[in-house]
Amino acid sequence: MGERNNRWMVPHPTVESDSFFALIPEAFVYPLRGNGKYLLLMGAVLLSILGLMCMVPIYGFLATFLILGYMASFMFEVVAQSASGHVDMPRWPSLTSFYDDVFVPAAWLIVTFATCMLPFIALLIWGHAVDRDIGPATGILRVVGLACFPMALLGVALNRTVSALNPLAIVAGIARVPLEYAAICTLFVGISAVRALALPSLIASGPFLGYLLQNGVWIYLTTVQMRLLGLLYYTKADALGWFAVE
Repeated sequence: MGERNNRWMVPHPTVESDSFFALIPEAFVYPLRGNGKYLLLMGAVLLSILGLMCMVPIYGFLATFLILGYMASFMFEVVAQSASGHVDMPRWPSLTSFYDDVFVPAAWLIVTFATCMLPFIALLIWGHAVDRDIGPATGILRVVGLACFPMALLGVALNRTVSALNPLAIVAGIARVPLEYAAICTLFVGISAVRALALPSLIASGPFLGYLLQNGVWIYLTTVQMRLLGLLYYTKADALGWFAVE
């Protein structure tokens, strides 16, 4: 899929591993293993503080972008380390450079999502421009875009560049691991549904405590999703064939 940045090099898995399906339960334990519980707590506190800053008019946009970039940086690292067989969660990224640690990861995430949804957005704009009913077509393109997003995100996380957003490579990757990828999409939908339904109810625990719990659960569920992506590559690296064995 292209040359990898040495800074983020992900070694090709060489040890024998279990099947992806056998490792699915492990993904839900992963965020709680070792220091993971403390990392979740630290992340929840940090996210809560930054979330409160979002309510301040002057700093709201900056805090929102900081949350997006910092969380994207952490989640990309979860994918990369999971793909190389690491069993423990990575530490939270150090903010040594706003550009490298916040702006670039945020840009990767935004561009990845926008690329996957581009056909849907383009058709939606065209439909409004010509005043035509294109409801079914936009619905299909929206589902296709969302279905391609996990594979696109995996490619960007491992390559550390948006040049990995080659539609042919994304579709080919999905075709090479159809059963595992169908499981990924199903799990992503289920986790997203739990997140959407459960998080609002946590606010009832109290203003700050509820907000803290909400952020902690959000980080946990998102980490599980990124772990699943990394495990997909770890168990199916040969089938995907993205990188040469080094």
